[in-house]
Amino acid sequence: MTSTNVSARAAGGRAASGHIGPVLRWLLTLQGVVLIVLGALFVFAPEAAEQSYGVLVDTGSYELHYALAAREVLLGPIIIALAWRQQIAALRLIMFCSIFVALADLVNVLGAGGSGGSSLMPHVTGIVVLSAFSIALYRVSRVSRTA
Repeated sequence: MTSTNVSARAAGGRAASGHIGPVLRWLLTLQGVVLIVLGALFVFAPEAAEQSYGVLVDTGSYELHYALAAREVLLGPIIIALAWRQQIAALRLIMFCSIFVALADLVNVLGAGGSGGSSLMPHVTGIVVLSAFSIALYRVSRVSRTA
């Protein structure tokens, strides 16, 4: 068994098939559900969401919250649908590009004087998770190209 096949199995992919395995598919589904819940939080409890996000916006309006909600609620179902339809290349691109969105969010929190580690951890965690998904999807697609 090659190291590529071992990596694909560890990532939840089936060795030498180029398909997203059940573990990775369910983890991607969980990621999509988390995004939908975060988006809903920005709509239904904007103050709580902004505190967990790490940036306090004292404008009295919630336009920024609704924009963030739209981003999260739109991206969640897209990730879920692509995972279940085995769209590896599209998922890999979305996960990789989302790393930069999470990084920009982290920079915004730092620039706004976020309240220490508690406001930075969700963004750092997001960067790590998105990086792990990107690598796993790259390995799964690499297996399909060599099979």
